[in-house]
Amino acid sequence: MPACSQRRAQATIELALIVPGLLTGLFLITAVGIIARADGEVAGVAVEAARAGALVSTASDVTPAAIDRASAIAAGYGMAQCAK
Repeated sequence: MPACSQRRAQATIELALIVPGLLTGLFLITAVGIIARADGEVAGVAVEAARAGALVSTASDVTPAAIDRASAIAAGYGMAQCAK
């Protein structure tokens, strides 16, 4: 086998071995970013719901105020509405 052809074959094999690892790393970084963003959104909704519940004057108004504020914040984040 000529030396030039052998080098090309070696480069092709090296590329075939490296590309899946690079793509896996890229997908992992993307997944971690998506998870971190979702975690931040949920934490933001929880904080705002707790704040809204703390600001009402009667205990019977806490849950409706928290749910209303959480729904508004979740809609702002573009989160899907779950069953209440």
